[in-house]
Amino acid sequence: MKNSMSNILAALFTVVAILAAGFAVLVAVQAAWINGTIETQTVMPGEYIFDSTYPVSLEEISGARDLADQFMTEEGQLRPGSEVNPETYMTDTFTISVATLAYFNYLGALFADSPDLPSHLEKVKALLFEQLPEERAGMLYSLYESYLTCELELSEMLADRPEPKTAAEVVRLLAEAQQFRREYLGADVADALFGADIKTREYALRRSAVAGDTHLYGQEKEARIDRLTEEMWGDQAQAINDYSQPFHRYREKLQVYARDMAEMETDTQREEMVKAFRNRYFSPEVVAQLEAIDVQMAQQQQADERFEQEKQQILENDRLSQEEKDAALRALAMEVYGEQLLPPDEHP
Repeated sequence: MKNSMSNILAALFTVVAILAAGFAVLVAVQAAWINGTIETQTVMPGEYIFDSTYPVSLEEISGARDLADQFMTEEGQLRPGSEVNPETYMTDTFTISVATLAYFNYLGALFADSPDLPSHLEKVKALLFEQLPEERAGMLYSLYESYLTCELELSEMLADRPEPKTAAEVVRLLAEAQQFRREYLGADVADALFGADIKTREYALRRSAVAGDTHLYGQEKEARIDRLTEEMWGDQAQAINDYSQPFHRYREKLQVYARDMAEMETDTQREEMVKAFRNRYFSPEVVAQLEAIDVQMAQQQQADERFEQEKQQILENDRLSQEEKDAALRALAMEVYGEQLLPPDEHP
């Protein structure tokens, strides 16, 4: 292999992590699209990678995320292998669980400084046989070895691919990656290892694509989101809708109704809709805090507009010397912003 094992693993647990590694909370991925870091205005693939027939519960996904958090110490360091029990990340009958992938990611990170693949696998093998009965250790090691070689080959296959620019491209890439794993590992193993993670990512991508569609009005978006959630999660649909934090649900609601608000005739109408959303998701105390922030932001905007307008007048005044202009700008900044608040990128 041309690259060292540490470089290969570093690539695996960063680039390929976009596809499948780790257990992201539903809204964590969703927030990226809400914040506009990827284009959502594309046609999604019609067929789901994992629909409501895939047997995984929200409780299992949440529990696996909590278990993954235990790999790190309070100081932000990886826990030693001796402090992590592999059996915690398997089912009661020692088969693949929703948390097994997180444990494999942990092993990869724990021994990422190995000079080559054989030495990396030897370290993993030694750790597992120290902690588990021989039969279980052998089974888990064999599974890890297959998983890792699969991911390394997948990483090489994707190495020259351009970075996906749209949500639809990401979903297609997720589907292609999972199909590769199914062929390499067998469908049962691949879906047991990666299904929960892929499903949450696919759902977040598809939901965010609907929420960010600038051509649709809010009611149509909500109908599509409800249909998407039902088709992907079945009787867990309501729990999925309630899962994310209130702030993320509020931000999404603003995005869902962005076109409606943009076409409202008055600021008062827009403010009333925003207030209704806030009252729906936040306590009265939080709503009051948000309204106070609105006032501060409005005052800041007015101050910025005044400063820019009067600044241009000073700069365009040919009767003033540069020294007089500098002095006038400093005086203006103090008058508009005071001692504690200076204008953005302005240091007179």
